[in-house]
Amino acid sequence: MDEVQVGAERIMHKLSVIKSGISSGALLLDTFVDVRGETKYEMVMQLHTDVQNHRTLFTDMNGLTITKKVYYEKLTIQGNVYPIVSSAFIQDNQKRLTVLTQQSSGVTSQRDGEIEVWLDRTLAQDDYFF
Repeated sequence: MDEVQVGAERIMHKLSVIKSGISSGALLLDTFVDVRGETKYEMVMQLHTDVQNHRTLFTDMNGLTITKKVYYEKLTIQGNVYPIVSSAFIQDNQKRLTVLTQQSSGVTSQRDGEIEVWLDRTLAQDDYFF
């Protein structure tokens, strides 16, 4: 396994390329963030790809079954974020990008070829006021 680590003041990414076994060719991205003392923030990881998913994603909303979710323009961003218990993916006829998480969170696909995963958030008010 090859690894690259990139860090800044309060964040570190560790990217690993798995070279053997059933997961050969897979990428493992670990993100470490120091959020001590932070308030009123949302931390989102955006992954941009050339997958032509037409703003459609699939998520395991309950940890048991995969459900198809389509981005609806008439809803706000809050209405287009869906639960991700352990996995979500976007795909087209040639490719698939799968995201696996260690904890439950939120996921959306606002643009073609993009998947966004909420890593952490703390807000002092309801989402309605954003």
